[in-house]
Amino acid sequence: MAEKRSNGDTNEVIQHTLDAFSDYLLHEARFSSHTAAAYVSDARAALSFGLARGVNWPEDWTADFVRAHLARIRTTVGKPLSAPSRARKLSALKAFLAWAQEKNDVPTPSLDGLATPKLPKPLPRAISPEEIEQLLTLPTNQQPKDGALAVRQFRDHAALLLLYGAGMRVAESCDLKDRDLDLKDRLARVRGKGSKERIIPLPAGCLPGLSVYRERSAPMRMEADSKYFLLGRRDRPVATRTIQRAVRGQAERLLGRAVTPHQLRHSFATHLLTSGANPREIQELLGHSNLRTTQRYTKASVQHLLETYDRAHPRA
Repeated sequence: MAEKRSNGDTNEVIQHTLDAFSDYLLHEARFSSHTAAAYVSDARAALSFGLARGVNWPEDWTADFVRAHLARIRTTVGKPLSAPSRARKLSALKAFLAWAQEKNDVPTPSLDGLATPKLPKPLPRAISPEEIEQLLTLPTNQQPKDGALAVRQFRDHAALLLLYGAGMRVAESCDLKDRDLDLKDRLARVRGKGSKERIIPLPAGCLPGLSVYRERSAPMRMEADSKYFLLGRRDRPVATRTIQRAVRGQAERLLGRAVTPHQLRHSFATHLLTSGANPREIQELLGHSNLRTTQRYTKASVQHLLETYDRAHPRA
């Protein structure tokens, strides 16, 4: 950046500065052309706003100046920017200031005190019912032949049934006590976040797989005196990472891609919504303390219906 110039030279200096910033983004920082163009556009808009306010150069910017600049920007329909858009623009301005200080020896203000807008966490993509059927296929008795490996195979299958069939969090499935799984009455007593208890009904289709695992693991359970349903080492619950790896491995074998335990829980909620279940009931099953958390799945269920419509409807 150069020293302050007269108004007649300002536009030329700004353009030279932005050209140099663009070169840095493209050739040194290795940004994509799209991202570089967006960052340069954001820097140009802030510089123009500064000129209108008498703040000619970035070394004079303050957190209040940047906050006012971001607050004034509107979308093409006149609405305020979304949180992701504000975060992107703030990131661009921080990059511009860092570049100006490093490359041009210009003392620029720190914007660390300017909080990045809180971004909504995107929901994972739901797995189709057809793919769920593939994942929940009961293991055959042919492989593996080793007794301990066979029990682990049935344990991993039982974990899949708890994650999707009961919508449990992975930590809840690992901490589930054997005594809290009542297969006769088809109920599971689960301790969720904040040690809150809830009762989850078990689908009839999950009972065979859970029963087979309980039967196969009975000798090991008695030997270890384990109180957990999903057996880990000694008298400890199975590690969440173990179940995560098992879910991922099963999905990669059968579906050709990775799947997370949370995707199974998410699919449980989405499929219930698309089948007409009440959000309040789903809130109870998932253990959400706030209905708004559950209502995030409504958008996902509508999107799922639209995708199904586009695939199947002759007039789509």
